[in-house]
Amino acid sequence: DSQVGLFLLISRDPILATKLSYVLVFILAGINMYFLMCYFKIDRKYALISALIYMFNGHITSKIIPWGWLTTFGGYSIIPLIFLFGTKAIKEKEWIKYSIITGLIFALQFRLGPDMKVTIWTGLIFGIYLLFHLIGKNLQKRTLKIASIAIIVGLLLFGLSAQRALFNKERLEMSSRDVTSWES
Repeated sequence: DSQVGLFLLISRDPILATKLSYVLVFILAGINMYFLMCYFKIDRKYALISALIYMFNGHITSKIIPWGWLTTFGGYSIIPLIFLFGTKAIKEKEWIKYSIITGLIFALQFRLGPDMKVTIWTGLIFGIYLLFHLIGKNLQKRTLKIASIAIIVGLLLFGLSAQRALFNKERLEMSSRDVTSWES
């Protein structure tokens, strides 16, 4: 279910598996941002600088690394991929294919972050990004396309994440946390 488990299977050393997971996620974050910047036709050296800044920004180096929030960093590392394929869905002719890929990546992000804060924020920003693309000529055609993209992404995200979300909802309802009395 996670990259730590994969590295643990390979190395049999939990500390090494955790360190390799951080390195992998750092590299993935940089590569994904580099590809996003290259898609926007940014010069390659500036795309590299952008990738390095994304990898080593203040939030990552001050909050996530010292505290060991690998689950948050795993979801953070694929945010550029969501926006890369989301942008392709908006701008390219094969928008259905790119909408499906975006939905798959969103579901992967949901799986990588059990705390779901990265997925919630990415979903919010992605929704605003889609709304931003409604501005322009031919509003009816744009609205239909943006709504279709949002529906495809949302259905894939829910469909591929339902097993985890519904299981946790059912487990929560069976626990003592389902109903907390105000007297306690």
